[in-house]
Amino acid sequence: MDQKQYTAGECIFEENADGDTAFLLASGVIEISRIVDGEDTVLGQIEAGQIFGEMALITDQPRTATARAKQDSVCFLVPQEAFQSELDSSSALMKSLVINLIRHIRSLMDQLDDATKNSAPPDVVFHQPESFKSYKVKE
Repeated sequence: MDQKQYTAGECIFEENADGDTAFLLASGVIEISRIVDGEDTVLGQIEAGQIFGEMALITDQPRTATARAKQDSVCFLVPQEAFQSELDSSSALMKSLVINLIRHIRSLMDQLDDATKNSAPPDVVFHQPESFKSYKVKE
């Protein structure tokens, strides 16, 4: 697997860009953000051992957020073909679960975006259980 180094502050990918690569963070910290009400809003951060950028590969839709190195970081690049091969080798249950979870997340994000544009309170609220560490709450 190829790897790439990113310096602190460097953009890895931008919201709404096409995506053909997922990233496995070997070292460093990556900040995930989206534009909300015209402002860059940090959603969380990725730490070593975690993967990011996978949603665009699963749904073949543009990136839902921007990823930027919060500190000097090294990522293993996971091309779409390798990612798809791993997903295809999963059980039908796991594959269906992953695909459906990503679709639900995208749907919730769309609902939140629509609610923000219409200035109406959203019907959904993201909740992060304490034991879930893929995204950490901004401190």
